[in-house]
Amino acid sequence: MTGETRSIPGFDSERTNVDVYLAKHRPQNQSTVGNGYPFNPTLRVHFSNTANEYREPLETQDWWGLPYIETYSWEESEEHDRSVQSHHRSEGNEFVISDDELNAKLAKSKVHFYKLYPEGKLYNVHCLDGGAWDRPTDWRHVSYAG
Repeated sequence: MTGETRSIPGFDSERTNVDVYLAKHRPQNQSTVGNGYPFNPTLRVHFSNTANEYREPLETQDWWGLPYIETYSWEESEEHDRSVQSHHRSEGNEFVISDDELNAKLAKSKVHFYKLYPEGKLYNVHCLDGGAWDRPTDWRHVSYAG
């Protein structure tokens, strides 16, 4: 992560650094759809894993109760799963699986992804609404047949 950061409480009494809330992250600086809902907004790197009580006041004011939409392709989903496995391997934790197991898991996941989202795109509606203490709430996952 590059740029300015600030320190907030993390897990196990440790502190963690998160990126700061900037003008580029504000709702009025995002592309919108429908009735003004942010679409694929530029959010802080740690927006989705910052406890609500440690958010900057302006971020909470701007995003509280405002639904936003993010899209994900199968390729992005696969990249995420590979990245998570890479992290597990670097940590040497109990979640490490072999390349064959990972590829088999991804093959099953791909079939499931395209069954749910035949157009190859997942539209995920989130909202910072207090439904979760440490992240925005997932309101809905949908496929769009345009």
